[in-house]
Amino acid sequence: MICPETRKGLLERRTGSLRDLAAELGLPASMVGTLADIINERHDHVSDRAENAVRAALGLPRKPRVYAVPECPSCGGAPHVGDCHGKHVSKVVVLGPGEGVRVKHPPTRWADYPVSVLRRIIRERKPYGGGDAEVQDHEPDHR
Repeated sequence: MICPETRKGLLERRTGSLRDLAAELGLPASMVGTLADIINERHDHVSDRAENAVRAALGLPRKPRVYAVPECPSCGGAPHVGDCHGKHVSKVVVLGPGEGVRVKHPPTRWADYPVSVLRRIIRERKPYGGGDAEVQDHEPDHR
């Protein structure tokens, strides 16, 4: 969707051909078609990236990102990601492209633990066999 202020900015700056307008804005000649699509409101022909390049040349801020979130399939209520299964949803976080959720996992190797944690583990260790049983020295039987 082309922002109205992008189109308005181009129409105000245009005095001659679109090629002259592109040169005036410092855009390459290959952007003439994009300028024509913006002026003629051909929304499906202009990508957000191309429109943001034109907006930057016009001195306008970047176009805000818009995400469509479908309604809940169970209750048909407020849009959120996933299915509420009839339960109350208190907070929804919508992640954009390239964003992810980081989950902290414990280290998989003992060498990755901090020294302070290793020291505590060694101090609090229990003898093999579990419980409070005394560890007995056992000599092998050599018969």
